Amino acid sequence: MLKAGFLLFCIFTLGFITRAQEPLDSQEKAKALIQSSINALGAKAYLSVKSERSQGLITPYREVKPDSNEVELDKLGTQSFTDYIILPNKERVEFKGQGRLFIQSNAEKQNWIYDSESESLREQTQAQQLRFARTLRYQVDKILRGGWMDPNVKLTYITRQEIWVHQYADGVRLTYPDDEQAEIFFDLQTKLPLALRFPKENYNGEKVKAENRFFKYIENNGIQAPYVVDLFENGKQTLRINYDTREFNVSIPEKIFIKPKNPKTIK
Repeated sequence: MLKAGFLLFCIFTLGFITRAQEPLDSQEKAKALIQSSINALGAKAYLSVKSERSQGLITPYREVKPDSNEVELDKLGTQSFTDYIILPNKERVEFKGQGRLFIQSNAEKQNWIYDSESESLREQTQAQQLRFARTLRYQVDKILRGGWMDPNVKLTYITRQEIWVHQYADGVRLTYPDDEQAEIFFDLQTKLPLALRFPKENYNGEKVKAENRFFKYIENNGIQAPYVVDLFENGKQTLRINYDTREFNVSIPEKIFIKPKNPKTIK
C-alpha cells in the first residue's frame, strides 16, 4: 500500500509539474519563433533601422452591394502616399489624389492635419492623437523591434493553424496589461510575418477586429520588407497598400514634423 500510495503521489506530482511548465514552454516557443522571424527579416540590419521613407499607392475596397460581404478594389479611390518615419514615434504621411493633398503628422507635442480641399490646418483632436498612439502598439515592426520584450507583455505560442484559405502558420499571442491581445502569424518555412491581428477603433469610434496581411517581401540592404499589405476589419478587406519604394535609415529633416504657420506655406 505504501508503494502504491507513493506511486500515485509521484504521478500526481509529475502531472502538476508538467502543467506548471506548460505556460513556460509556451513562452519559450513564442520567444524562439519571434527570434527566428527577426533573423529572417534581417537580424541586426532589421533591428538597426532608425528611419524610413516610403512611397506607393493606397486603394480602398468597397462593397459590391450594400450590406454584402463581397468587396472589390475601388480604383477610382486610389491615392498616392509618401510616408516619413523617425523611430520610435514620429510619422508624417502625405496622401495625394483627385487634386487633393492631405497630411497627417505626429511627433510628440506636434500633432497636426492639413487638408487642401478645405485649406484647413489644425491641431489633431485628443481622440486622433490617442488613435495614433494605439497604432504604434500594434505595428508589426514596433512589436518585433522590441515591443515583445516589455516585461508587462505576456507571450503565448499559437500552434499551427489555417489563418486563411490554404494558408497555414504558427504564431505568437501578446497579452498587454489592459488585457488587450495581438496575434502575429509567421510563414512555416521562411518565418516571415504573414498576418497581424489586433483590436482597433475605427474612424466612426467603433471597436473592430483588425488584421494586416503581408505579401511580396523584397530584400533591401539586408532587410526583408513587404511591398503589399492588405488591411481587414471584422473579416472584410478595407484597404490595399502597394509600396513602390521603401528606404531605410535615410536622412529625414526634423522640421517636416513642425506645424506650419499657415496653410499657404504648404505645397
